Amino acid sequence: MHYNNQDFDVDVTLEIKSIEGDAWTNIRKGKKLTCFNYELKIDFSGFIAGGSNKWDLGGKVEYEIAVDDDAPETRFAFKQRYPFQPQLQKAILGFITAKFQIFVKELSEKGETKKKEGFAANTQARIQVGQYQRYDEGPDGVAALQQTAEKYSEERRRKEDDNPGKHLHCDVKTH
Repeated sequence: MHYNNQDFDVDVTLEIKSIEGDAWTNIRKGKKLTCFNYELKIDFSGFIAGGSNKWDLGGKVEYEIAVDDDAPETRFAFKQRYPFQPQLQKAILGFITAKFQIFVKELSEKGETKKKEGFAANTQARIQVGQYQRYDEGPDGVAALQQTAEKYSEERRRKEDDNPGKHLHCDVKTH
């Protein structure tokens, strides 16, 4: 840690007092998402050494993080005040965040999807919103749509030949 043009060595030991929260995985659009929401209460102890000085270090931190958070919420409580306390908080927070990222990576790997069996075994990937797939054949195909439109146009022409007059959008006569 660096403060006031001087380097300090920080030796910290963390002890997790409690972990509350949950984690789950979702499959969305064919991709696996790992989600979590945790609250950790951690005690820390150790020492800070700089030059010929050495200070004891101790305190607690409450660390709350969710998958949607950009940064965790933290509350520090030190046993004593230090002139470089903001830098010390940043160093401890960086260490905890690095360890938590390892946990999230392991959590993601454990939630691997398994081979589908039973009902979901023969399902095919669905088209995502915004994608277009053209069907030429079948009841929903372009060819069937064109045939239906041609039949409708032919029926309209026959009716107009039998009853010449104004083209109306309905079959009910106005006069």
